[in-house]
Amino acid sequence: MTGDSRAAKKSEYRDKYWKTMGSRFNASRRLISKSNWSVAGIALLSVYCISLSILPRFITTLNRDITDFFTIVFSIFILVFSLIENSQKYIVRAERLENCAKRINTILSEVNLYSDIDTEQLSEKLVDIEKRYQQELNACPENHEEVDLQKFKSQYRNYLNINWIEATYYNIHFYLSSSWLYIIAIFIAPIIVVTLLL
Repeated sequence: MTGDSRAAKKSEYRDKYWKTMGSRFNASRRLISKSNWSVAGIALLSVYCISLSILPRFITTLNRDITDFFTIVFSIFILVFSLIENSQKYIVRAERLENCAKRINTILSEVNLYSDIDTEQLSEKLVDIEKRYQQELNACPENHEEVDLQKFKSQYRNYLNINWIEATYYNIHFYLSSSWLYIIAIFIAPIIVVTLLL
């Protein structure tokens, strides 16, 4: 391997490790955000359900049969929603991704240490480092998603030549990916129910 090809390979590996590390940190943050939204969503839906069951006591014009029906539907929905959300294990997955990102950061730091080396020794080191990188990926049962890489690109848009429109889209996409379902459940579902009742 020539000096130019060694330098190119080192740059390629550094870029790959850097993007993977950043994307996995973002994935961890996204899953933690999703967990927080999940807890808030289930709590507020439970409040809505309880409120709906006692509403006819204060608004006598409401049909008790209809409110009972929606209370039962809400209760079943909350139960199913809670079971599905609990099975996702957002916090556990977030910790796995964060730990993986930290280990990849260690590997990236090691690549940077060899910035002054341009010999066959570097070639051997790069092969060994790449092997360890692949082992870290295989050891982590979780993987980041495209939205996490997009968020990373928006964070370093000047360095990666991403225009501000694309970066803004990536940011909105990232935040909505962890919240859109809960926004619908928390804000839109109750409005629909109240509209039907009234």
